[in-house]
Amino acid sequence: MRPSDRPDTPTLIAVSLLVGLLGSLIHEGLGHAGLALALGASQVSIGSAVMNYDEQSVGELGRRLIALAGPLASAAQGVVGLTALRRTPTIGTAWYFWWLLGHTGLFAAAGYLLALSFAPFGDIDAALRDLPLELLWRTGSTLLGAFLAYRAMVHAALTLSAHLPDDAGERCNWTRRLTLIPYLLVGLVAMLATLAGTRDLFLTLASAGAASFGSGILLVWVNFVLPRLRRLPPPGEPLSVPRTPSWLLIGGAALLAWVWLASV
Repeated sequence: MRPSDRPDTPTLIAVSLLVGLLGSLIHEGLGHAGLALALGASQVSIGSAVMNYDEQSVGELGRRLIALAGPLASAAQGVVGLTALRRTPTIGTAWYFWWLLGHTGLFAAAGYLLALSFAPFGDIDAALRDLPLELLWRTGSTLLGAFLAYRAMVHAALTLSAHLPDDAGERCNWTRRLTLIPYLLVGLVAMLATLAGTRDLFLTLASAGAASFGSGILLVWVNFVLPRLRRLPPPGEPLSVPRTPSWLLIGGAALLAWVWLASV
């Protein structure tokens, strides 16, 4: 395997920026803000990592549902992404886009349940706080998050494995590039955009940092899951992510949109 055959780094960056932007818009805009507007909430506004509205304009049930809408929207992102992945015939940049969009959506939904069910802040806390049998609800959501996280990591590893090189060293190299670049880039851009837009360090760390780096760590764990899988799918068409000007333009536009969204 020649170095020139490896996935192109600038194109991976562009795809990662688009996936990160879409993930934020789906979670905050389609999920939280979309349901808030549907329920008649007032003063609804969204940023790159937070959605605000007048909580007094909806009832208690409405507030709980709005809190859950973000993780549910991320889960829907995962389902749509993986459905499109199965229908993408060419194992190229578009295939990687759908692979990344689908699995990061599932990782986000699972990560909220797994990591934040017992946290005194965040979407899951807002949905479960003061419910009858609250401890049982929080325990159940944590276990559900662990199950979903494990299944999503295994699925990500299996679907990627068939399109990696045969050489063990190259497989590791490719997997690191395909997972670490989006993990580090999306987390960093999300935090910088939120900090620039809000000037609030706590919000940046607790919201953008926790959401991006927290749930995204499941993407990194694919590097550890893949070598330990006992039954791998048969080799398929090698993944091809070449330098593509159109994807670079899309990635640049996504970055500008992300920065703008953080400033509004």
